[in-house]
Amino acid sequence: PDILSPEEFLAHNRDVDRGARTNWYDELIRDDNFGQNNFLSVAGGSNNTQFRISGNYRTKQGLDIATDRKEYGLRANFHQKAMDGLLEIMGNFSYRVANEEYTNYGAFQQAVKLNPTIPIMDPDNPRKWNTLQGFDTYNPVQDLLARDNGADQEYSIIDITFRLNLLKNLSTDLKLARQTRDMWRREYYTVDAAESINSSRRGRARLQNEKWADYTLEWTGNYSQRIGDHDIKVVGGYSYQEFNNKGFWAENMNFPSEAFTYNNLDAGSWQLEQGRLGMDSWRSKEKTIAFLARATYGYNNTHFLTASVRHEGNTKFGRNNKWGTFPAASAA
Repeated sequence: PDILSPEEFLAHNRDVDRGARTNWYDELIRDDNFGQNNFLSVAGGSNNTQFRISGNYRTKQGLDIATDRKEYGLRANFHQKAMDGLLEIMGNFSYRVANEEYTNYGAFQQAVKLNPTIPIMDPDNPRKWNTLQGFDTYNPVQDLLARDNGADQEYSIIDITFRLNLLKNLSTDLKLARQTRDMWRREYYTVDAAESINSSRRGRARLQNEKWADYTLEWTGNYSQRIGDHDIKVVGGYSYQEFNNKGFWAENMNFPSEAFTYNNLDAGSWQLEQGRLGMDSWRSKEKTIAFLARATYGYNNTHFLTASVRHEGNTKFGRNNKWGTFPAASAA
């Protein structure tokens, strides 16, 4: 961005000269950010079997001095035919781990409006950050470096489909799937962070663990028929979905040492005073069940009609309205 230099800033009488020459925006930018992406895959099969397995490892440092990301993962899929094509089994698997360090994008807004003659470090003690005072005013470099703010996350997806080809134009599918996410959120604000200095605290640590697990079961039947220029397709089935979420967080402040950061929450004295709690937990579950049907008609690949109906129930629906019917139709 086009930002006033210290001399231009002073020439416009925006503020007094605080003695330093600081390009706040440049101080937030990492000069030599580096990233890599490594990928390996193996595939093979036969007339009845196909498979593919791939692995990936990548790292990427952010453009700013706080952001960082490392992740690795594995993917696999297969397709197996049996009983002369009467039965097909298809599956997909994915697992990924990501270690993330977060930034505060508000620091960039702060950088473009701060007096460029303010020093980053305390003029009276160059080993300490220059903690700024005032409404909506803070040292953006201190804000990003005097803390640890990130998360470790795991993602997994697995689904498997069994298909029975009863006729050339009639089949039935049974699909089972599970998707999970596990997040371990971590924060630590050192004794040199602005919030610690302004509140006269010796650091603040916070941990949060949250998990999501979703399950899906779908059973559908598929029928198709072509008669001259007429195409008819019919799908009917049953769907079950379940969504689970649970988690907790805990935090504490005023630690005798910074050696353990967020790994020794009970060492802080803040929550021991005046019966403070400093923690929370939760759990939720949602279910959706549906019976569905859809019919499509096409004439000569130019005219199309579609009609569908879905009778669905959800645990979040009202007490006396747990089920609803949702019809739809379209023409083109």
